[in-house]
Amino acid sequence: MNQPLSDDILQLRAVEVTDVDTLMAWENDSSQWDSCNTSAPFSRKQLWDYAVNYNNDIFATGALRLVVVERASGCTVGCLDIFDFNRIHRRAAVGLYIDSPHRCKGYGIRAMSIAVSYACHFLGMHQLVAEVDSQNVASIRMLHACGFTECGNLRHWFRHGSQFSDGLLMQYISQ
Repeated sequence: MNQPLSDDILQLRAVEVTDVDTLMAWENDSSQWDSCNTSAPFSRKQLWDYAVNYNNDIFATGALRLVVVERASGCTVGCLDIFDFNRIHRRAAVGLYIDSPHRCKGYGIRAMSIAVSYACHFLGMHQLVAEVDSQNVASIRMLHACGFTECGNLRHWFRHGSQFSDGLLMQYISQ
């Protein structure tokens, strides 16, 4: 049976209530807030309510969060978001987080490749876009490896304390 949200190493699955503690650790890690537009911690209740009421219908909500799981161990290694979903223009934005102990193992490329295939072939998206900090070399390399190309520079887009860095707009166009 064809599994549109997995490969031989990773599976992308819906958010479950059992993910609340993991999501709480990730969402409340203030060192990550610069790149995800978060400015305050989430409560356990907020994340519990989110998981309990999670709606995976991207056509209704305009967004889809998927948890990245290592198939062999069942270990949760990250999450991937498809958001700003526009069915008329067949485009969406993507964002990916891989937890630090699981970085540099190729999981980012695998997870993003699965998401690109799913978005383009299953959801019918013509293009995907990602905003990435120009200083985030690993994410830029990962997106390039997944077929994204740079299509714009957003000056002073990300704030790091009193400093700013540019954002790169990267785009994947389905053939």
